[in-house]
Amino acid sequence: MSITIWIPGKPVPQGRPRFTVRHGKVVAYDPPTSKKWKKEAAEIIKDRCEAEGWVPNDLPVQIAIRIFISTKNAALSGAPYIKKSGDIDNFAKAALDAGNGYLYDDDSRVWSLRVTKEYAWRPVAGVEISVNREE
Repeated sequence: MSITIWIPGKPVPQGRPRFTVRHGKVVAYDPPTSKKWKKEAAEIIKDRCEAEGWVPNDLPVQIAIRIFISTKNAALSGAPYIKKSGDIDNFAKAALDAGNGYLYDDDSRVWSLRVTKEYAWRPVAGVEISVNREE
């Protein structure tokens, strides 16, 4: 069984955690940009999973994540994106966190992960997440 979800908009990598003191204790929290992107992505994932009848479970999953970065140069469309825009592993972390509870019960179920970062071939930048699981 598989599902593919398109999350439109500028991809945002998982930022470094921020720290503050609350009630005398040090607390880590998501940077606002990462938190906002993950919340919006999770809503899109949730809606698509509900529409497709996809229910998270405890089975192992294979994930493919494609990060598309906007370009005005059509000749670069589909080419690998290697300029500074965020580390590929941080983009993957944000996408995996957004899928928690919707694509899988926990991202520890991911046993295979393939991530690419490329120039957008679509008119809009975004992230494509494909999930496969054996049932």
